[in-house]
Amino acid sequence: MTRTRSIRFIAAALLAAGATTIACCADAIRAAPFNAPRKAIDVLDHAGPWLTPVPGGVASLRGKVVLVNFWTYSCINSLRALPYLRAWQERYGDKGLVVVGVHAPEFRFEHDPAKVRQATARLGVGYPNLQDNDYAVWQAFGNQGWPGFYFIDARGQVRGYRVGEGDYAESEQLIRRLLAEAGHDPAAIPVTNRPDTEPPTRAQSVLEFDAALALGILCGVLFAAIVGLMR
Repeated sequence: MTRTRSIRFIAAALLAAGATTIACCADAIRAAPFNAPRKAIDVLDHAGPWLTPVPGGVASLRGKVVLVNFWTYSCINSLRALPYLRAWQERYGDKGLVVVGVHAPEFRFEHDPAKVRQATARLGVGYPNLQDNDYAVWQAFGNQGWPGFYFIDARGQVRGYRVGEGDYAESEQLIRRLLAEAGHDPAAIPVTNRPDTEPPTRAQSVLEFDAALALGILCGVLFAAIVGLMR
């Protein structure tokens, strides 16, 4: 019985690893998940602890365009998105955009708030950031991977969702559209040409996608083999 349970545990872990790897690949902006909160700001209002509080409190987010980013400081996919998030907060903050980080740890060591604070300081994450160790906010939003992005309009409605890297120009256009709808036309602000670090080249992105796909296939093969042993 113990051997069977161990095999099942390994199989579940491999399947989860493959799913997580593929989830980090680029995905286009789409409508909010069916289980996304109807009042997203209310979820943040009951969340915590806040490692970097929202100036004026969470209530001050009402009436603003909010970009919620689910991330974790040891995930390379999450890290490569940070320069864009920092650039957007700096560029559009005066127009009513607020970027909010939700740090959802992937590993046990990332549960330590002190380590997360050190990481955010080192990475220049100056916008509001909360710790979601129990995945309460993750589940409330229906998030599906790292990095996850929720685009919330001034009425508090989720207007777009994406998981994974890439398509930053499309994301910025959605931000600009939501700001214009809220009466803060950003037309005079040029779009972000390049953040403060080099984005991955197309060749790098292709190699990373191929590696992720290969890992996903390998996990699937191993999972099938393990299931065969259980029979």
